[in-house]
Amino acid sequence: MLVIVVALPLGLFMLLALALLYTVGYVAGAHAIGRLLVKAPTSRFLAFLAGWAILRAIGLIPVLGGLVWVLAAIFGLGVLWVASRRAATEPSEARAMPPAPTTAG
Repeated sequence: MLVIVVALPLGLFMLLALALLYTVGYVAGAHAIGRLLVKAPTSRFLAFLAGWAILRAIGLIPVLGGLVWVLAAIFGLGVLWVASRRAATEPSEARAMPPAPTTAG
């Protein structure tokens, strides 16, 4: 009885967490696919909409829609992982300490 009381809510919370994680991956994948078509000086929102439109158009095909959703989510999670690794290893000018203020005297 204790196993049911503890394991059932834990399993449901894990499923909800995975659903949120895969949704974030899908959004990142749609943005990355849109960035292949819409180059960098233009809007990020426009790039996301272009990638989302492509994924939704392919998603209309019955069997292929679920497969494309899973592949886009995995691709998006990969994009996020690579971006986080690059941000952690490459030095950034934004992280540099600002110069100390000088007092005019």
